[in-house]
Amino acid sequence: MAFCIFINPGDDRRVNLRCDHHKRLTAKLQAAIDRLYELHGANSSESEITPVVLTLSPGAKKLWVDFFTQHAEEQQALERDLGAAWSKLEGGTGRLALVLHMVDGTQGTDGPISQQSMQRAVKLMGWIKHETRRVYARLAESEDQRKDRELVERIQKNGGKINPREMQRGSREWPTADSAEGDLERLQGRGLREWEVNPPSGKGGRPGRVFYLKDHDGDVDGTYPPAEE
Repeated sequence: MAFCIFINPGDDRRVNLRCDHHKRLTAKLQAAIDRLYELHGANSSESEITPVVLTLSPGAKKLWVDFFTQHAEEQQALERDLGAAWSKLEGGTGRLALVLHMVDGTQGTDGPISQQSMQRAVKLMGWIKHETRRVYARLAESEDQRKDRELVERIQKNGGKINPREMQRGSREWPTADSAEGDLERLQGRGLREWEVNPPSGKGGRPGRVFYLKDHDGDVDGTYPPAEE
């Protein structure tokens, strides 16, 4: 498993792409793939291809050394499974820099790997590491942790706030408002979620309780704090 690159996207957010925009993106992707297919090794023949050795530019080398140092420190603090994944991701950054450099082509395919290509690779690897943590956490979560995570994701999709009645809509998991409120109370017990009370309307009635996530920034990334033992 450590040899794989994982991503864990959240629920689909439908985006209405214009047809012409979609065609332009497809054309750019195809052009990038075509450029990679056109690459040739040194003294290439039908029977043998000699690899071309590319060095790092001074700026790219500095970025690589900084990344390597930070990545090694992270790996030392990780448990076995994630540590094994980190050991494989280390070399992946260099490979990403090479691919990005070849796809870009503005610096020449025979010259040293540019600082910009390495910078992009390090940034992309940061996202990959974030996704790897999420996948490993999801694989290791208990049933209660899974339920809490899915509930947090539901609240996030609702804008960071929700009330028991809203939880019931479109779901059979909470047959009553009290059952929905009970699950929200459980999240509150972890200290990261709170209630706010809306005053009754001018027509009277009981005050409404709205449950919200602290520091919600609208990013539906599926992350959640681990449940306490």
